[in-house]
Amino acid sequence: MSGRDVVRQMRDSGALSKPARSGNVVDLILGVLATVAVGSCIYVGIGWFNAAPPPAGTTPPTVLAAVARSDMPVWTAEDTAGCERAAGAAARERVPDEFGLANPALTEGGYARLATLAACRATRKVERLCDPQQRAEFVGVVNDYLSRRELIIAGLNLEGAPMAIMGGIMGGEVAFGSSVHDVMKDDTIGYLDIYHHRVIAALQALARRNLVTQSDFGAFFGMGVSETITEAFKDITADGSTCA
Repeated sequence: MSGRDVVRQMRDSGALSKPARSGNVVDLILGVLATVAVGSCIYVGIGWFNAAPPPAGTTPPTVLAAVARSDMPVWTAEDTAGCERAAGAAARERVPDEFGLANPALTEGGYARLATLAACRATRKVERLCDPQQRAEFVGVVNDYLSRRELIIAGLNLEGAPMAIMGGIMGGEVAFGSSVHDVMKDDTIGYLDIYHHRVIAALQALARRNLVTQSDFGAFFGMGVSETITEAFKDITADGSTCA
């Protein structure tokens, strides 16, 4: 039986209706969870849909070394609109049943849209990335996506820490509340990975064509290459140069 089934079975059977051993702990848990949910909506939602472009001066040096060709495709407003349509369709996709306890602040349009915008830019008019400026803009989009994902994952992990400590001390409903949060976190990350894997697969395809390299993403948070990029590119061997 999965963790989600256990949670549902205990909820349906009324296992949480017993009085708490020390005050109304159930109400306390519900209050904490509500506060956390509101906080999640805030830090996840603000600025997602109209994010500013990366500031000037963050272009990785390797990007500037690229050579543009005279027949270079150019990313246009029509291309952006096409990606927006694809992102809108992804945002309307039904959440799979196995991730039914995922955080609604992320499942109701937000993350699917964000990741699909990044994946779309990685799969359309890819030869434009031979142009230094267009590659720099693309790298900025990807690094922005990765930074937001890292904040989401960090937030999910931080949410559960106080509950785990309280559960270990108090047991009972508090411990059960901590286990529920763990299931919710697992469901949420599983849902995010549906779309994240599409972004990574698109980046790996670009790397195989030598359209991007690991070092291109060195501006991540101003602290060097993201661990996500390092892991994604570690076994990639470029099979030539599309820009030659």
